[in-house]
Amino acid sequence: MAPGTGLWPADLAGGVTEVVRSVFTIVLGRRFFGTLRTAVIVNCLAFLAFAALFGFVLLPAFATDERHGTARWGVAAWLLLTPAILEILAGGAQNRLRLLTERIMLGEATTAPGKSAAARAGHRLATLVLSLVVLLTGLALVEVPWAGLPLTLLLGSALSGWVWFDATLARAAYDLPERATVIWRNRWRALGVGLGLAFCSAVPFLNLLLLPTVAAVATQSAFVRFDKRAATLPDSP
Repeated sequence: MAPGTGLWPADLAGGVTEVVRSVFTIVLGRRFFGTLRTAVIVNCLAFLAFAALFGFVLLPAFATDERHGTARWGVAAWLLLTPAILEILAGGAQNRLRLLTERIMLGEATTAPGKSAAARAGHRLATLVLSLVVLLTGLALVEVPWAGLPLTLLLGSALSGWVWFDATLARAAYDLPERATVIWRNRWRALGVGLGLAFCSAVPFLNLLLLPTVAAVATQSAFVRFDKRAATLPDSP
């Protein structure tokens, strides 16, 4: 059953499964082994830079007299800022792996970079601004009694799905309305991928070494299977 056309629980589970499958494919697949060195080095530097920013800037900024409040805000910031910052710092190093994923699945690569360096920089800046705006929502949402953390996890997963799929579709030369249409049409699969990546971000060593790579491979693999039909707008009355 194609993504976007079935029951939402199946699409959601399929997105999580896409991430798990990508982890095992990257770690155990021989075809990926020779292309990982540069990506892993960039991933490590990017993750350590974000961890330093998180530990030395964000957590002190969130410090309050209530320890649990600081911890909740820290969790929200981790979930909502990790995707955008890692995509900015390490996303470009994943392009060879995206191409390899396409070749494995389709027999050949069908997409090529569709934007100039300046356009990609502007796209990433817009993604960061979006993440900062969503962070303000997350800091309020996480304070909701009992439901705050689960709701923030869902918000972070949705944002993660958008950030990584948006980068994959932008690389395939989809413009913003087309990207939004395709991601919305496959929203439950995208949310499932984002949820899987949110859990990966908390797994030691996997987050350090491979998180952007898993995100790139999982989104490219899911994108190949996406329902990519063009949006059809209703006629004006």
